[in-house]
Amino acid sequence: VLNLMEKNKAYSVERDVFPKLINNNFDAYIEENAYWIDIGTPDKYKKINRDILDKKITDVMEYVKLKGKNTVKHESAKIQKPACIGDGCIIKENADIGKFSILGKNCVINKGSIVEGCILWDKVIVEEGCFLKDCIICSNIKISKNSSLTDVIIGADVPENKSSESRCK
Repeated sequence: VLNLMEKNKAYSVERDVFPKLINNNFDAYIEENAYWIDIGTPDKYKKINRDILDKKITDVMEYVKLKGKNTVKHESAKIQKPACIGDGCIIKENADIGKFSILGKNCVINKGSIVEGCILWDKVIVEEGCFLKDCIICSNIKISKNSSLTDVIIGADVPENKSSESRCK
């Protein structure tokens, strides 16, 4: 299949890949009751992650760790289920991780911050007193103290001089 696709080009599965497969006489079979979703939009990306945590997609659960290794959670911090916490995360005092939140590896949620229904990739730092709801925060982003973000997407590796600290307050 990959040989039919050009490198460094974006593809739509239903508009580009499937027609090429059909034109090249590939046989394709889909299990009748299989879960299928195109995650080409932020809302669909959030939906698939929520469906996994909500166990609506059972055949992937063996690969999903709900709490990673070497994660440190302060005794006053709360994690509401279902949620997924990656390896090496630090959840500080009075932080609240809400339902359907996903924290990638080595995330830090500082004192009093609330993260609800968000997907945080690796190495995201949420400073003290923040409120994040339904956000997608990509890797290596620092959310500054007392920020309030709802339904926001921040791309990965934003340079320091253009970081979330200067944009998200």
